[in-house]
Amino acid sequence: MVDRLYAKLPKSWRIKEQVKTEILSGRYGKRGDMFVSVREFAHDMGISLVTAHRIINMLKADNLIELAGNRHRLSADTTTPERAPENVPKTADKNTIGLILTNLENPFFATLAKHVEISARRRGCRLLIAGSNYDFVREMEIIDMFRRIGVRGIIACPGTATDTHQLYASMRTPLVFVGRKLDRIKADAVLVHHVSAARYIVEHFVEIGRSIFAYVGIKELVNDPRLQSYDATLREFGFRLNAAHIVKSNVNDLNSVLPG
Repeated sequence: MVDRLYAKLPKSWRIKEQVKTEILSGRYGKRGDMFVSVREFAHDMGISLVTAHRIINMLKADNLIELAGNRHRLSADTTTPERAPENVPKTADKNTIGLILTNLENPFFATLAKHVEISARRRGCRLLIAGSNYDFVREMEIIDMFRRIGVRGIIACPGTATDTHQLYASMRTPLVFVGRKLDRIKADAVLVHHVSAARYIVEHFVEIGRSIFAYVGIKELVNDPRLQSYDATLREFGFRLNAAHIVKSNVNDLNSVLPG
């Protein structure tokens, strides 16, 4: 991951990543050795016991340490600092694909996940599905998890945060975008044809006699292809989209702009 991106993560996550690297480099000993106590860890890192417990649990979740009686011991294979490998554990399953979607509650993405899973299963692959909920930190965590598992490739609908582009630009794992593509990143993409979709929508509205139109979109999308296609198609049919009828909301607060 890019250092500038890590600097924006919560302190507990950054410390965990630092300690993870040190564990894998042999800084704390070899597999089976006892790890420091929670109190010692808190003292050494200059953090509270609550934060220390949180980080210890994160290290356990990453399969780096495990509980042995009342203490923790190292459970990850380590090496000497001179031969420290890239922090990517090997996986026994080379047919696993990761799928990242922005909102699993959205019927579109739920249906998409269903059919991707069916297609993967038919090809003898296992699919891991995770939702970022437009949370940049969560998206980073998912990508890091997929990387550590060793997935063969990642299918992703990227979020809308400022640093999302750099996050995917630094990725080495084979990547396919779905639903939305980031500019200037070389990757295949499966996208909605916004021009055709806008035409279907406008034709339907005109057929049922509508003459006043509105649009509800996502504030974080500076260049919104859906809005651009919708507006252009309305103009073709002799209508205009009043600027006052264009509503943009934060991705996590869409309910605030909807009736009821």
